[in-house]
Amino acid sequence: MNSKAEKFSSMLEEINLQAFSVIKPEELDDEFKTVVFRANLEVKGQNLPMLVVTDNSIYTLLRVFVAAKAVTADNRARVEAYLGELNKQYKVFKFYISDIGDIVLDCCMPSSDEHFDPRLVRAIIDVTLQALTDKYSDIMNVLWVKD
Repeated sequence: MNSKAEKFSSMLEEINLQAFSVIKPEELDDEFKTVVFRANLEVKGQNLPMLVVTDNSIYTLLRVFVAAKAVTADNRARVEAYLGELNKQYKVFKFYISDIGDIVLDCCMPSSDEHFDPRLVRAIIDVTLQALTDKYSDIMNVLWVKD
């Protein structure tokens, strides 16, 4: 397990947070010793898949899958415009549309192994949860409104 994953895992144990499952480096077999922590964020009654990805690079990634395969040719321009507005509001993370039409939220946190603070990751998860709680209904309305 990489150093950041060990610190994050220790913090989860300290606060007795058992919502995460773990994909360990031997399961991923990559040169960065990637460890993926998986959980769900409950937002407006929906369970949104969330990943915290740690590795030996200087980056830790928080990713939330907000809506799966929901962006179509019909709603793409409207969704892109709205996500652009959200991206102007939030500094810590950005929304984008994946190649398969998912709406995804990403936050990339740089730090060295020595300066990695798992409490910061936890705080950013909390900020993300609050933002999604505030904006989820609006995102869904933009997705499903008829022109």
